[in-house]
Amino acid sequence: MKKKIPKVYLSSSSFKSKDLRHIINVCESININNLELSGNIQYQKLTNLKKILAKKDNFNFQIHNYFPPPKKSLTLNIAHSKTINKSLYQMKRSINLCQYLGIKSYSLHAGTAIDLNPKHLGKKQTLFDSIPLSISRENFYNSISQLSKYSNNRNVKLYIENHVIEHYNLFEAQNRYHFINLQDANFIF
Repeated sequence: MKKKIPKVYLSSSSFKSKDLRHIINVCESININNLELSGNIQYQKLTNLKKILAKKDNFNFQIHNYFPPPKKSLTLNIAHSKTINKSLYQMKRSINLCQYLGIKSYSLHAGTAIDLNPKHLGKKQTLFDSIPLSISRENFYNSISQLSKYSNNRNVKLYIENHVIEHYNLFEAQNRYHFINLQDANFIF
């Protein structure tokens, strides 16, 4: 009996190119038609992105976090008071695009108690102050509740992706990132 291979998606962030058309062309040339669209794509007007993606009915797309790309770079973080509004706005744009394209899910990262700039991602972050984790968790819970209602009204499921934390980013041995362990999941669900 032959085992069915699950549908696997290649992330757009695995490409050096930031050009969506180029990434799709490369995928087509190597017979990959499952593509997760993420934060490495250069900004284009939403109408242009819709035209590009709508023409690719032989592709299966998933949308993750920063797609469609915002005009001005930002760090999506629905767990910090300073970044909630801009993050929710961007995530709703993503959910709207999912609905338009018939994509049934949108994945996002849980957020942090730190207000980070995009240039700080992937680097040492212990130098930055954080809000109390209890406040950050409450922000996250309220944001996810709002996003969940919004996405449900558009028939789009939310997938919350965990954070990967490097040991050098533990601040005084404390975690300031959400969803890196089951304790965080129990808080939400």
